[in-house]
Amino acid sequence: MALDLATFNKRALSAVVFVAIMFVGLLWNQWSFLLLITLIESLCISELIALQEKINDYKTPQWLMLTTIALGLSLTGSFYWSTLFPHATLSLLPIWLGLVLLLFVASLLLKEAKQAISLQLPLVLLYIGLPFISLVFLFTQHHLLPMLLIACIWINDTMAYIIGSFIGKTPFSSISPKKTWEGTLGGGLLCVATAWAVANFFPIGIPTSVVIIFAMIAATFGTLGDLTESKLKRMANVKDAGAIMPGHGGALDRFDSLLLAAPFAALFIYYFFNHSTFNF
Repeated sequence: MALDLATFNKRALSAVVFVAIMFVGLLWNQWSFLLLITLIESLCISELIALQEKINDYKTPQWLMLTTIALGLSLTGSFYWSTLFPHATLSLLPIWLGLVLLLFVASLLLKEAKQAISLQLPLVLLYIGLPFISLVFLFTQHHLLPMLLIACIWINDTMAYIIGSFIGKTPFSSISPKKTWEGTLGGGLLCVATAWAVANFFPIGIPTSVVIIFAMIAATFGTLGDLTESKLKRMANVKDAGAIMPGHGGALDRFDSLLLAAPFAALFIYYFFNHSTFNF
């Protein structure tokens, strides 16, 4: 697979802008973090609903799409706000339960909503909600952990793309024909090597072992997350889930790797904190 310089340059330029926005949002303060993940989660939910509509041939009422987004955001927010205000979860619980009740009543009374609710809600809350809750958990443990995980995913994706373009010959999966074993393995190895170098030469305040395991999680589950979204797009017969970034597609295209990597990274940190005497 030859390297397409025009495509690479377009992807690189939009990626620079994207990285700058992500860097500010993730690291400025807790409010910028909340605003950033709220925006990204909203876009991912709306794009996932659009994919499901194409796959299952139905149309989601606009009010139902907005309610589904609100449900996902309120669930994620309940975990985030509790870190700032001790009783925030209890305060947001009635809102979350009210949205659930609204959707339940709609599924019983409105014919147009039955299919949309039965098909989209479970996938939205599991496939989109859980990863963003995981990011919130990581942020509460150390404010650099979400940025670390995302950076590892970017390095793995970029290196896999470059190496696969130059020396990739063996197809990795029929789901994504452009992926090769050479690119996948090379991207993973360079991701881990870069993570090790950063942990050893820069004072980021996170143990080297954590950084390396984050890189391994990014390379392994990030690749699986990318394939999962590729399968959904193939089922929907579309090239991209959205069109917010030139050369990269939509939010779901950009964060597909994160959707599987974040829950496993959160599980690792949870286990690490509960079975270790180390504290960040």
